[in-house]
Amino acid sequence: MDRCRETRDREEQELDTVLSADPVRLWTRQDPAVCREMIETGFYRVREEYIRRKNDTISEYYIDLYRWLTKEAGKYVDIPQGAAFPIWLTMSRSSSFEPSPGTVVMTFEIPRECVAVLNVTAWGYRQNYWYVPENRDDEIRFRSELVRCGVKEQDELISSGKGNFYPLLTRQIRASWSRVFTMRPKNFDDANALVWELRAEWLKEIREYE
Repeated sequence: MDRCRETRDREEQELDTVLSADPVRLWTRQDPAVCREMIETGFYRVREEYIRRKNDTISEYYIDLYRWLTKEAGKYVDIPQGAAFPIWLTMSRSSSFEPSPGTVVMTFEIPRECVAVLNVTAWGYRQNYWYVPENRDDEIRFRSELVRCGVKEQDELISSGKGNFYPLLTRQIRASWSRVFTMRPKNFDDANALVWELRAEWLKEIREYE
């Protein structure tokens, strides 16, 4: 067995260990104001105004994406009532962020039922309004269907009225997006954890920029 295969197998085993843990140890880099609010009130949730301030003219795009994420994730994890937008965390210390000026890195241990695991590769397809393939053969099959139907840009089936003329293709694309949560990540780089609130009792460590 070559070294690359050994590394892949080890990473898969380590990820399996994390995925089966309860609670799950996770890391996130945030503005110190997030940490202060969580400690002072007992919890922190993302508010829509934060997303609008950060993303400016493309905020509607992200708000729609995050609302879809929340609705879809609700099929698999417990989402607190009133929590509308996800908080992103990493699943290994080696891939966690280092503090940078104006930020802190927080370590949490969070109950497994509160954590949704996102496939980063699948999420990239979803962000672009593309079909999320199960594997390479499935991707080739779907692209062949697009060619047969004369569709050059598959995102137009979702982002424009063109989808009304190709309802079967459009349904396939939308149905495939659930793989963001159902398709197992390949390794830690292909995995993100999502929660919908950070609670003070879950906090284990705060690292500040030095």
